Amino acid sequence: MRPLISVLFIDPYKQEARPVSLRNDIFIWHKALQCDCCGVSAVAENSRTRQQVDLWYDDEFLLHDVLPPAFRFKNPKGEYLEFRGYAFLAEANDNGDTVSLNSKAIQNHKVFKFLIGLEWEDLEKRKVVPEYINQQLRTPELEMDGDFKYLSD
Repeated sequence: MRPLISVLFIDPYKQEARPVSLRNDIFIWHKALQCDCCGVSAVAENSRTRQQVDLWYDDEFLLHDVLPPAFRFKNPKGEYLEFRGYAFLAEANDNGDTVSLNSKAIQNHKVFKFLIGLEWEDLEKRKVVPEYINQQLRTPELEMDGDFKYLSD
């Protein structure tokens, strides 16, 4: 069984980013992100460790009947990158392997979100409420027993 890693899980339905422990397994990531195809983008660099911070996300968001809510980041150049649906932030080591986010980033996740410029779509402008309510009530910890766990806030 693969180890758990600490990541920052982004839930645009609840408009929150929370630290979680997630099994370091691509199949578990598909379950957590509710997709069949994951994408990954470098969104920042950890200034202390010089490791790349990657965003793993649902690469199929355009195929959903109801378009998932959006969130966006500012990259180091100050440009906005927009994504939709569930995602998580992790680091990549020198070999390109996905590893836990730096423990300080996890402990100070509210500061970390501010530093990377995380912003949410205004869901009040959306007309499709039932699908969003179902996702807002979603509890990944119950769906993925032992493979996904919220860490203390």
